[in-house]
Amino acid sequence: MPASYPQYAIRRRMDRLTNLWQHFAEAPEKRLCIWTIASEENQMMEAFYQREISEAGEIGDLFLRFEAGFPASQAYGQALVSELSAMIEADREAMGEEDLQIDWQAQPIQPGQSDQAYLLEQMASFAKSMAELDGKFVLYLMPEAMSHPQQWEEWMQNLLKHEIPEMLRFMLLTREEVGFGEDLEKIFPTKISCIAPKLEMHKALEEIASAGNPADPGVQFRKAYIALSQAASEGELSVAEVKGQEALEIAQKQQWHDMQFSVWLLLGTAYQNHGKPSHAHARFFSALNCATQVKPAPFSAKLQVQALMARASLHIHTRDWQLAQPYYQQATEKAEEAGDPFYLMETARMAALCDEKEDELDRAWIFLMKAFEAGKELDPETRPHTTFPFVGSAILRIGPKAGKAREADQIERQMPELAGEDWMNQTNLSVKSL
Repeated sequence: MPASYPQYAIRRRMDRLTNLWQHFAEAPEKRLCIWTIASEENQMMEAFYQREISEAGEIGDLFLRFEAGFPASQAYGQALVSELSAMIEADREAMGEEDLQIDWQAQPIQPGQSDQAYLLEQMASFAKSMAELDGKFVLYLMPEAMSHPQQWEEWMQNLLKHEIPEMLRFMLLTREEVGFGEDLEKIFPTKISCIAPKLEMHKALEEIASAGNPADPGVQFRKAYIALSQAASEGELSVAEVKGQEALEIAQKQQWHDMQFSVWLLLGTAYQNHGKPSHAHARFFSALNCATQVKPAPFSAKLQVQALMARASLHIHTRDWQLAQPYYQQATEKAEEAGDPFYLMETARMAALCDEKEDELDRAWIFLMKAFEAGKELDPETRPHTTFPFVGSAILRIGPKAGKAREADQIERQMPELAGEDWMNQTNLSVKSL
């Protein structure tokens, strides 16, 4: 079977990532890998990471993702060590069932020891305790909050000035348009590799979309939709419009209302991203009309939420809160119909923001209570990583002005349990600035 067969499109790209990583990891002096990726490559990088932390991993290195924010409530290196301890503790029961034991415990930082030196000491100690580890221990740094990028880069510089143990590697992900890492690589050329994998994911999607009978409407729609996506991402709006109409014609003939919705929403987003709000508004309106025809009703309601939020975002961009608010209010109602707590939290939060900007504080408080109650229904592990902390900060900000200071104080006492002790730092605010 030829290697270009569509089912191998993803495998070939996964193999490329594997080869690039092994070339980096085996270089004797390299310690930090900065993947510089295009936005469409993000899913492949996540798939690469997920494969390597599973039993299907092919490399032999131990990858662990660290999400402590920067700045953290404690020094960043100490926060990473604490995060590793928390990971081990969380998995201890499962490891016991598999007769696995990790004979490692974090030690306290010594007087005068730098934050970076402490991190390297503890991580090397952990790696040495893993008798079954044949490869490297890879710290995949992905801060969930980043309020001071320049300070974080300075922290990384100080890390790289240290002698990093041979069994450790660090990995970061950045978008190609950001350009993070270029200055670091100039300072530490022997320790850093900035790698642009150039996976050409649009070609992979084209291969996958072309699989099957060319006369099949599903194949035809996929090809047109992927061509639309590619044109939209490159700002070729005239091409995007043509491909969009091709996809719409197929979907209309098949009465695929949800597919029509997707096309209209993508076209609207393309026009919005390239400064054509009137074009975007018309296409978001068409997306909303298609969403109302989708079955079953809960799925239809979710699609309507997306379309309404897209229309509202056009007014948020121009800071026209009064025009945006009704769309968020309608979206809140649809999110309730859909029974989706995440959508309900987000739509109610944004409705409250619009009301706050227009000094409609009583109504803003009502929406914040909806957002708060919806947020409490989210999975406890994912809740701190959503916009729920922003709901909490808005409650503290608006409560006293809306005559709800006591209620706001009660909620403030609940927030550490619901969103983590560091929840306020995630909003990049302090209570005093509220």
